[in-house]
Amino acid sequence: TDANGDAYTVQCNYDHGGGDLGNMLVNSFSDCFSACDNEPGCIAFSYLSGSGPGHCYFTTSLNPGQAAQGVDFAMRGYSSASEVSPTASSGPYELLCSTDHAGGDLETNQYSSLATCLSGCTASGSCIGVSYNPSSQLCHLKQSIIGTG
Repeated sequence: TDANGDAYTVQCNYDHGGGDLGNMLVNSFSDCFSACDNEPGCIAFSYLSGSGPGHCYFTTSLNPGQAAQGVDFAMRGYSSASEVSPTASSGPYELLCSTDHAGGDLETNQYSSLATCLSGCTASGSCIGVSYNPSSQLCHLKQSIIGTG
């Protein structure tokens, strides 16, 4: 959910080609959400960079997608049982692709999905975030956010 209350589904290292509307240079992936909200006809965007400044590529239609290293994709209003719109009682989580905040771990558990990892965080009472690796299914519950590493 972005600052305007619009729900987005985020796909890390994934892209859906076509439906091009335009693009914009931004400072971060997070900046693309409000830029898409303000772009008439935008239903989704791809972000190319990884971290730091990069380009948002806005789209008007959702085409079949595929794995794309270094591209993060977000689509407004789409969801399925396998996708997650992370929220917590204190507000929405910020979802960052390919980012780990080393240290600050509360505990580590194995969960089958990001959704169950986030549920574990919410249930713990003292968790403020997670790092989740879908390959190993390891969920690191965080009590503090120290930086990236």
